[in-house]
This record gives sequence, C-alpha cells and structure tokens, in this order.
Amino acid sequence: MADHAVLIGVQPNPGGFSPLNGPGNDAQRIADWLLAQNGGGLPAANVHIANDPSPPYLPASEAGIRQAFRPLVDLVAKNGAQEDRLFIFASGHGLGDLSNSWDTGLITCDANSTYRVHVAVNRYADFMFRSNRFKQVIFLTDCCRDVDPQWPIIPPQLPFMMNPPAGVAPRKFFGAAANWGVQAKEDQFNGVWHGYFTKALLEAFEHMEGDRNGRLKGSDVATYVHARIANWQQRAALLPIPEFAYDVVRDVDFGMARGLPFPVELEVGPSGAGRRAHLLFDGQGDPVDDLLLTAGNMTWGMKPGLYILEVEDTTIRILLNVPTDTPIHVP
Repeated sequence: MADHAVLIGVQPNPGGFSPLNGPGNDAQRIADWLLAQNGGGLPAANVHIANDPSPPYLPASEAGIRQAFRPLVDLVAKNGAQEDRLFIFASGHGLGDLSNSWDTGLITCDANSTYRVHVAVNRYADFMFRSNRFKQVIFLTDCCRDVDPQWPIIPPQLPFMMNPPAGVAPRKFFGAAANWGVQAKEDQFNGVWHGYFTKALLEAFEHMEGDRNGRLKGSDVATYVHARIANWQQRAALLPIPEFAYDVVRDVDFGMARGLPFPVELEVGPSGAGRRAHLLFDGQGDPVDDLLLTAGNMTWGMKPGLYILEVEDTTIRILLNVPTDTPIHVP
C-alpha cells in the first residue's frame, strides 16, 4: 500500500495577528524532502498541500485546509486495507485549548482578531491514528499553542468509525514546536525564514545517519531536534522546548537517511596553521578524520556527535558538540 501526506503553511498574515515569514517555506521544504527519493519517497499524487501562494496549492483558508484532508477522510471511511505511512505537517499561528493540553488549532488565513477561524489539526491526526487505516502516523506542528479562554478549539466533523479494519497496531510520532500554553518562534537562517522547530527537522533529515538499513527513525529525529534547539538558546532567548510523543520500542520510519556532514566553521590562528588537526570521536580517542589547517577561516564537514579536536605537536585540544553554529577558534 501507499504513503500519504497533508502539508499546511499559513503564510498570509491573518488580520489582527503578528506577521509570520516562515510557514510557507516550512511547508515547501518539508514537501521537497517527502517527495525526494532519497528522502520520504512519497508519490506526488498522495501529497496534499494547502500553502500560499496558491495555485499550484490549495489556499491556506479554512475551506482549503479541510479540502486537503478530505481525500484521507474519504479513504478512512471506505474501510479498506491498511495504508503505510501518513505524514501531517502544519506551520503558522496556532491556539491551545484550556480543556485539552494536546489540542492544536491552526489559525487560517481567513481569520481576524474578531473571528479566529482555525482547524483543529491534531484532531485529524488522532482520527487517522484511531482509524487503524495507516501503519504509521507522523504528526508535526510548528505553531504557537498559547491559550485564549475566549476561543476554545472547535473539533472538525469526522465520521464515526464503527469497525476499524484489521491490521497491525499503528505506530505514531507526534511532535510540536512548543508545549501547551507557549509560543513558537521563527528566524532567518542563511537568508531564509523558517520556524526553529522546522529548521531543526530539516537538518535532521539532512545530517542524521540511519539504522543498518539506512532508514531515519523517529527517536533519532527527536534527539537531534532537542539538541539543536538547546544549541540555539544562545541565538534566541527562551526558545520553547519541543514536545514529542512516541514509542521508542515501536519506532516510526521517516524515510531515507542522508547522513551528510554538518559544516563546522573554523577560525585558524598562527599556532594551528600549517599543522594537521585530528578529530577524535566521543572523547574516547578514536580518530575519525583529520585535516590540514590553513590560516584564516575554513570549513570542516562533521557528522553530529561529540568530538575532541587535537592539533598535532601542540597542546591544543577543543571539545566540540556538533551541530554548532558557533565558529571554532583554533589558536
């Protein structure tokens, strides 16, 4: 059976809300990775996108987002055989709910300060998971989840599943940029706007190594995202801590792991210039790479991990935690 996805980016600023610059990029980049054969490997016909500008996508309005979910709701209602993976991704302004700490309402582009039109995207994810129509459900949101008592989240109208189809018990991986009651954040990265959560996800897709079959697992994605957000705390104060819900024993499969080295910037001074640097993995003294240093700025590609950088014939030893955006000064 096939894989499916619904991707949403609410880029136009709803009236009365602060402008956002990243959601359109977020949804597009996630779509690019999911459609790539060395990424998610999904068929284009099964990827439904509500993003602006539209066309070619559905509008990120309440009607457009519901229309993006409609093919999957119809598929569930048919009670057919189990499909494989389902990805749901949403980025934009969001709402939390007083009565349900996991509820997430995505503010649509046709909302305003008087009428906060939203779609309860987590309810769709819950419905798809409980339907037993998918072997894996991966649900990711890069939006705020702060609460306004005047605006409780309104659940969508979804069919009641009387007899879910037989099959393996579905696996799930739910991830959110912010905990309940907290606002998510975005920033520019090399001139391109993204939510911090989405940027960390995209980096995990590029740089994490896979299992023995070369597949990227959900637990590895969560580990990378947590580490990267902690690393960015010096860049943006009070970044929210992501929230994940998954079973490490029954892990999900995101797709092909690319395992590309992460570019680490070096600032090489006179003591290191002209000497060979050795990269030791995890502080255990096992050499994994070496590089001839030249004076000035240079880049060294490293896989995520904890290292010691040693410069031969000197006392220079530097502890590195990769990934890092901070240039490493080698005297």
